[in-house]
Amino acid sequence: MLNRFADFMAGITECHRYVLRIKNLEMTELGLKGHHMMCLFCLGRSEEGLTAAQLAAMCFEDKAAISRSIADLENGGYVAPADPNVKYRSTLVLTEKGEKLVEFGERLLANVPIYCLTCNISTEAVETVIKEIFPEEEI
Repeated sequence: MLNRFADFMAGITECHRYVLRIKNLEMTELGLKGHHMMCLFCLGRSEEGLTAAQLAAMCFEDKAAISRSIADLENGGYVAPADPNVKYRSTLVLTEKGEKLVEFGERLLANVPIYCLTCNISTEAVETVIKEIFPEEEI
């Protein structure tokens, strides 16, 4: 049982490294980093916007790192306070530029099958897992 758990955790860690690599490669061209994309994705999922504290919790980052990311994203025109008159503890929302970037990121990740990022997982194994997790979807 322990070997199975260790293999599972190693696989998850490997997938996480590949996702980070993709985020960083794509974001570098825009002058951003992978952690900026996490903030944008979280804000994109929120209809009402999020505070810095909420973003920190959702992105598993400390508040200082999130504050730096928010400053970068505000300076780049990707996010803005929901109420421009409130600066301290304000709710942040995506700007139109931020929404376009989130849509681009979603399209990018939707077109990259995770099993193609590593060579030790067969297509058959991936299809079996997908059928078990999402039985109603066609592969």
